Amino acid sequence: RRHCHDMVPSVERGLLPVAAAGFVGVLAGVAATRYLCGPRDACSCSCAVSGNGGNGGRDLAARANCAIVTTSQAAPAQGHYSQAIVNGNECFVSGLLPIRPNGKKLATRPFAEQVVQVLANLEAVLSAAGTGFDHLISVRVYITSVDDWPEFNKIYSETIGTHEPARAVVPVPELHYGFKLELEAIAAIPR
Repeated sequence: RRHCHDMVPSVERGLLPVAAAGFVGVLAGVAATRYLCGPRDACSCSCAVSGNGGNGGRDLAARANCAIVTTSQAAPAQGHYSQAIVNGNECFVSGLLPIRPNGKKLATRPFAEQVVQVLANLEAVLSAAGTGFDHLISVRVYITSVDDWPEFNKIYSETIGTHEPARAVVPVPELHYGFKLELEAIAAIPR
């Protein structure tokens, strides 16, 4: 039998298991999760997938084969969502707003400063999931003014580098808290 250590590199990534089939939630324990088992019968070991020893909720996590990504290096999730979810070798990053890791909202700050913070949050979440900018697959950005598109594109390309993932920039009338942009992404996780 394969052990969950064989399925996900043994690096602490701040992952917490979730369950599917109509229930999504963080299992007991806030310690970083090291491993996530695959299908129910794929692992015979007793890894502590939620940081609390024993089975650690592996039965629930195995149903979804997903993990929640959390990091204190990016803005905390402030609602009923996760910073990101890892499923297989893909990381799905939730909409990131220009909020500092300490929770300070930058809604009144200039657009460029908001972009820099959102991209810093993206980098932190991707790093916590074991990936980075060079593995981005798709990026969707919501901006409140098309006039900000060129400035966003300049900062984005300087930060992301030569890698060019699929991308959409979507003008919207307004965003929560009066922010000027929000960004969500999908990235591959190198194995």
